[in-house]
Amino acid sequence: MEIICLIILFIFFFSTLILFYFLIARINYYTLKIDSYVIDIKIYRTVFSVFNPKDYIDISHDMFVGFSFFNRSFSFNKTLMIKIKSDSGKTIVKRFNLSFLSEREELRISKILEKIIAKNS
Repeated sequence: MEIICLIILFIFFFSTLILFYFLIARINYYTLKIDSYVIDIKIYRTVFSVFNPKDYIDISHDMFVGFSFFNRSFSFNKTLMIKIKSDSGKTIVKRFNLSFLSEREELRISKILEKIIAKNS
């Protein structure tokens, strides 16, 4: 009986650790706003940074050079990589983890960003 209680306690402890890991480290809340002039992306952590963004960017369309999406292994996140041209002419790469991004949302974002790239060319 004691062995069964120890196994149940171990399973409970292990599953609690995994749950906290995903809530604290891996799951993000994000806002993505693209209008006629500006791209605004803000990433918030679900637990610790509800009011202050963990990562953000606010750039004009003229600074936007390119983008790509790629999947993260063992995670619910897809990473949006954005290439930005600075005032000095350097290209800067910025990465954003987007949690639970659906294929439909990814296609929608891709179409809008591709239009901006075509407009800038």
